[in-house]
Amino acid sequence: YKAIDYYEKAILISEETGDKWAVANTSRNIGKIYLEEHNYAKALDYLNTALNIAREIGSNDLQKSIFMSLSEVYYAKNDYKKSLEFFKQYSDIKDTVFQTEQDHKHTIAELKNVIEKEEKQNRLLQNELKIEELKNSRQKNLQGVIILAALLILVLFFFIFIRYKTKIKINK
Repeated sequence: YKAIDYYEKAILISEETGDKWAVANTSRNIGKIYLEEHNYAKALDYLNTALNIAREIGSNDLQKSIFMSLSEVYYAKNDYKKSLEFFKQYSDIKDTVFQTEQDHKHTIAELKNVIEKEEKQNRLLQNELKIEELKNSRQKNLQGVIILAALLILVLFFFIFIRYKTKIKINK
């Protein structure tokens, strides 16, 4: 089959690049094809290879899928005891994967909560900073107005003083 040929090429490329997950996943896919073709010996070879790699890299999702496929192979071979063993392993790892996903979702929710609180606190601090800047600007404006008023009063006193001096000279 062409699909198997392409998968075999994909395995070679994945091995060259060191992508073990891709090797395991592709081996699993070939095993499933052989299962559909009722070639159980080859299906088991590829699935066991995939399982060994999946265990080596610690991919629970991949192991879960492989356990189900192995259960299906043994069921098709009428080896119900082994089929049940692999189905139990599938079920156990499915629970582990589910729990891991739940833990991951919980952690993400907690992180989102922390991030939202940090962002809210950041906005509050930015608002406080803007308020302080406005207060400082207002205070500088007020100081400018006071200095200008003082200068105007000085100029006014200067003119009054000059007028006063001029009146005194005129009256003399």
